[in-house]
Amino acid sequence: MWRVAVCGLTLLVCSLMLWITPGAAQPNPPSNSKGRSSAHVYLFTGLFGITSGLDGVAAKVKKQGFPTTVSSPDAWEAIAQSTIDEYRSRRQRSIILIGYSTGGRSVLEMAAYLNTAKVPVQLVVIIDGSSGPPVAPNIRKLVNFYVFNGYGGPITRQTNFRGSLENIPVKDSNVGHFSIIDAKERQLLSYVMSAARSGL
Repeated sequence: MWRVAVCGLTLLVCSLMLWITPGAAQPNPPSNSKGRSSAHVYLFTGLFGITSGLDGVAAKVKKQGFPTTVSSPDAWEAIAQSTIDEYRSRRQRSIILIGYSTGGRSVLEMAAYLNTAKVPVQLVVIIDGSSGPPVAPNIRKLVNFYVFNGYGGPITRQTNFRGSLENIPVKDSNVGHFSIIDAKERQLLSYVMSAARSGL
């Protein structure tokens, strides 16, 4: 009897861990009318898999027929290598990186890694993210949302960066680190969908 109880408890704990932690890359299949999309949206959560609405953004992007991958911030290197393979095989042309909180550093690191392989990045969106390496020159557009006087901050343009850079401070006192995605979701999605459709 006690063995049944232990097994049941183990299954419950495993289920909770899967629910809390996004895990490594699990792409969602595209469903647009032109067949497989050549765009892919990668979303990196905050520390400990905190999404603060990022999973909702991923669901809306997927609903429009674009494949998405939601991952913890420390998985960026493995995902970057997979992205390079997809790009070189021409299965993926438009790469979009979104990073929330600690994931903001991850997308800058991933973009820099892709730059060494001469892989362009269509769009990088940082949402109240932590600081990372300098903006890589392979990024075509970078949008940086941050809570004014909060966790994130403005990003400085590097001399070798020729892409578009937008720093968007959120000065609403009712919006904080854990509510910024909900507050700016519509604007965020407009950037993402525009970049994703450019890859069709």
